[in-house]
Amino acid sequence: MTSKKRGRETVNVNEPPHPVHNVCVRPLPGGLAESYMRGLEKADDGRYKVSLEYPQYYPLMKRCFIPETRRKMEAAFQSRCKEENTSILERLISLRAKMAELLGFRTHADYVLEMNMARNTRNVSRFLDAFHEKLKLVGEQERCYILELKRRECGERGYEFDGQIHAWDLPYYMNRVEQVKFSVDKDKLIEYFPLEVVTEGLLGIYQDLLGLTFQPVPKPHAWHPDVRLFSARDAASGEEIGQFYLDLHPRCVPVSSCVLFRLWILKPSPPTLQRNNVYY
Repeated sequence: MTSKKRGRETVNVNEPPHPVHNVCVRPLPGGLAESYMRGLEKADDGRYKVSLEYPQYYPLMKRCFIPETRRKMEAAFQSRCKEENTSILERLISLRAKMAELLGFRTHADYVLEMNMARNTRNVSRFLDAFHEKLKLVGEQERCYILELKRRECGERGYEFDGQIHAWDLPYYMNRVEQVKFSVDKDKLIEYFPLEVVTEGLLGIYQDLLGLTFQPVPKPHAWHPDVRLFSARDAASGEEIGQFYLDLHPRCVPVSSCVLFRLWILKPSPPTLQRNNVYY
């Protein structure tokens, strides 16, 4: 029962169509790249429609210097499927607590941790407390650095400085730290790492590391012409171990986020559901 409810809650968030949030963007698009802006749909009133899918949400949160735009996006993103999922999550919490009690555990967290190295919540709490003490000074230094960045930028752009780092501030100012403190320009870095070169390099590393060869499968049965299917074979024997689909672009089908699924193959004759070594 709990797994079914957790699955339904996940489907509510991931299943298209996602809600779309209209964000008012000034004529100068708040630090967002032209390539990003070209990918947005424009509403009749001149505002841009920014979806809550990761490929549109995260770049905006990291690059848009307009605080109110980031705040609206963060509120909408964290409220996805709130109506559908609230009752599911409330029931799920109750069922998990009941299951843990029936199995002799103090909490559901203790039940989950029992098979892991941490063993129980007390060990986790001790580890986190010790970790916090070691990092507290460094964390406070970084907090002060980010607040100074925010104070300086608010003064330059005419925004009120409230002396706080909000949830919608963090992605943006972490990106600003990379730019200001470490002189990292990700737009320039991208020019040196074209998609095909990076893909072939990563596949090559995995082949060497795992002792495999990846062979493209011609004319794969896939959901988009750009999707590629590979046969993974043992480098020594040539035996096929499995196959995997590689889709490097966000789509509504099967899902829009970065995932790894093991596919279940329906065999029509006789009708059976077979778990094959095929991954997406």
